[in-house]
Amino acid sequence: MGHKPRGHTASDELAPVIGWTLLIGVLTSAALITVGFVLYLVHGHGGLGTSAPHQLGPVLRGALHGAPMGIVTLGLLVLLVTPVVRVAIGLIGFAREHDGPMTAATAFVLTMLLLGFLLGKVAG
Repeated sequence: MGHKPRGHTASDELAPVIGWTLLIGVLTSAALITVGFVLYLVHGHGGLGTSAPHQLGPVLRGALHGAPMGIVTLGLLVLLVTPVVRVAIGLIGFAREHDGPMTAATAFVLTMLLLGFLLGKVAG
């Protein structure tokens, strides 16, 4: 009278990938924010930029040039993108399992997340 054993699914294969994605995203974000904050404390204003850039290009350029706020902002962007990547991986898993309802629901969530980013960029 036990549970029927479940076969190996795409979700089973992707579970470790999702876990590692979340861990790496959070740790990378924390490292970037910490480095940027320490640089800000060490250099202060020092010409390295004190305000957070609002577009990806300047964020990347600032981070590559060692601008503290560019590095902190990049860390925050990594943190924001991490769950989006997690949802995208989930979408792949559900699609591989041919689970129509969950694929559709996950695609909807991913679309809303991406629209939120795009609308936020347009508005701000």
